[in-house]
Amino acid sequence: MVDPFDRSEYVFLKYAGAVEVFDGNGNSVLYAEREGVNKIGKPIHVYTSKYRTKELLTILPPKGRKELAYAVLGIIPQELEYRVVDVATGEVIGCVVQRSKQRITKDDWILTSGGIIVGKLKSRRYILHSMIWPRKYEILAPDGRVVGEFKQHRDMLNFRYTMKIIDRCIDTRLLLAVGIIIVILKASF
Repeated sequence: MVDPFDRSEYVFLKYAGAVEVFDGNGNSVLYAEREGVNKIGKPIHVYTSKYRTKELLTILPPKGRKELAYAVLGIIPQELEYRVVDVATGEVIGCVVQRSKQRITKDDWILTSGGIIVGKLKSRRYILHSMIWPRKYEILAPDGRVVGEFKQHRDMLNFRYTMKIIDRCIDTRLLLAVGIIIVILKASF
């Protein structure tokens, strides 16, 4: 089996409550969906394909009703933290933390592993700009270098995002997890 985490370009498509991730050549490499009927606040499961034959990652949501307040009401909790777990080993790969105070204009995400910041997704949106143009993020290493980008494309009724990784200094599993979280939470914007 080919490793889905060794690519340098990914395309995220959201449809019917799930996210399918393709590589740069258009081959499906991952499929993610939430469990249950009421999906907000439920874990996100990441599989090798839409047939859900092998689960690779589980993204555990924040405790309590923080995600509901964020996604539906626009209320920013102090910290919105998702834990990313490797299903095969059971180890926590790291956490994806959303700490922005201004949801509409800024939307920054911090990637941690073992309590240490290993990277950031820094939003490139401004007040008027954010309402008209799609989202764009820079992927930053801990030293501030730009090591990739994650951006939304404005297509009618098609929520498509792309991620390009230039330097592999951040665990690709964490980067894909934050991409899946953003697509699931933000596809309505």
